[in-house]
Amino acid sequence: MLDEGLSGRRERILDMLTLAVRQHPGAAGVPLTPETRLLEAGVVDSAALLDVILDVEAACGLSFDPLLLDLEGGLTLGMVADAFLLDADAEAG
Repeated sequence: MLDEGLSGRRERILDMLTLAVRQHPGAAGVPLTPETRLLEAGVVDSAALLDVILDVEAACGLSFDPLLLDLEGGLTLGMVADAFLLDADAEAG
């Protein structure tokens, strides 16, 4: 279970990701939740996803670690947020 600080940080990253994803045409009319499968739903393509990740890295000052992703079940908004959080925890520890 996430502690309150980690949970709040995850929410902030999810908010930033959502705002960045909403800038792309594929996101129009698609409800975005942490479970939204970004590529499969056509919300973003791989190039747009890279733009989103870079935008959020610049906005929050955290690094994104793609090695923390498990792509077997599809890439969700929550998985992207967690790759920021897990990387931040590794840097802090």
